[in-house]
Amino acid sequence: MRVLLLFFLAAMALALPSPQHRIAPKVVYVPIGHPSKHFYTVNVTMGTPPQSASLFLDTGSPLTWTNDKDALCLPGSSPSGCANSHAFFDPAQSDSYTLLNQSGFQALYGDGAQVQGDYFTDSFRIGSLPSNLGHKPFVVENLTIGLTKKESYYPKGYGMIGLSLKYPANYSGKVEVVPGDTQILDVMKQQGIRTRSFSLSLGHNDASSGSLVFGGYDPAKYEGPLTVLPMEQNPLWGTYTGYNVNVSSVAFTDSRGTTKKITSDTFNSVALLDSGSELTDLSENIFKAVLKATGAHELEEGANTFHKVCDKIPVGSMDFEFGGLGESSRISVKLSELFAPDEDLEADGSRLCRLMATDDADDGTLGLNQSFLRSAYVVHHLDEKVMGIAQAKNVDQGVGSLENVVEIKPGDSMWRRKE
Repeated sequence: MRVLLLFFLAAMALALPSPQHRIAPKVVYVPIGHPSKHFYTVNVTMGTPPQSASLFLDTGSPLTWTNDKDALCLPGSSPSGCANSHAFFDPAQSDSYTLLNQSGFQALYGDGAQVQGDYFTDSFRIGSLPSNLGHKPFVVENLTIGLTKKESYYPKGYGMIGLSLKYPANYSGKVEVVPGDTQILDVMKQQGIRTRSFSLSLGHNDASSGSLVFGGYDPAKYEGPLTVLPMEQNPLWGTYTGYNVNVSSVAFTDSRGTTKKITSDTFNSVALLDSGSELTDLSENIFKAVLKATGAHELEEGANTFHKVCDKIPVGSMDFEFGGLGESSRISVKLSELFAPDEDLEADGSRLCRLMATDDADDGTLGLNQSFLRSAYVVHHLDEKVMGIAQAKNVDQGVGSLENVVEIKPGDSMWRRKE
């Protein structure tokens, strides 16, 4: 009997998959760079053989594009000779390049910037798959990409990866016919991940890296509950165009831990979460409360920019609650996260920091952008039209182990939309 039992246990051990051969979650882990205080990037490759590009990370727009080599580089120059070029593509050097629509690509942005050029498709590689697959990049085939021939966009020399939902076909005022599929999450779901979902962690203001997970989320990156909220429709279009959620309370907590609410009990606003915008857009009364809480002031009357000596920014936080769910949904943003060093300005030998906020939310839609997103861990689930929000941990938010990553699977009750 003992011999049989030992044989049975040995057989069971052989039948169990070893850790390195267990079925891995279908997720893609992508490092996020922070080369400037103004924006975040991800590195990709395109073409055969691969050409490297650094793309501006934007959850507020839907298109992915890079720069045409000839638009950035002098004729005959080597890549190292292309001034300020972090993302350019040479179609002549790719065996897998396919032109889809010459001169058909055009993108307009809220700050007035625009890019235009061709639509093309090619092999697009991003991030890495789980380690048991050898940390291979995820290859996206048949994604429609813009190739800019002309641009007036900041940051100049970078491309863009847009992760928002698709805009209506007539968003720019004219009906646009776009060849193929421009939404990278649509194509990634067709080719590997199980849901159109991703999680985002930018890291704190002084961090050099963050992380992006397609198809899952990483509980090691946040603390407290992960609150699931329904996405709100764009008030102007009556459809889902961006990552809008309901904000039900705004408050400030001072250095003594005393919290003071500055919105009424009936406060109800929509906020857009956008990694591509460095400025937090607030209503006039909330903006005035920020000035009072931080002591930020104009250096010149009418300048419409507000500063504070960097090492005199008060200790405290600006606290947001969502969906009427109270403290369980609270995200606290340190007051220092609302500022960025202004490298050109000093006062009496002390460095000044600029308040990265405006009172431009005139239509009632707040913009909780980079300052907010540095303090939050945010999951975006396009299939269910829901968002998950949690307080980001004060840890390295760069790419870590995939052991903690939870895959977001179709039909998961946690992510089911509740109206």
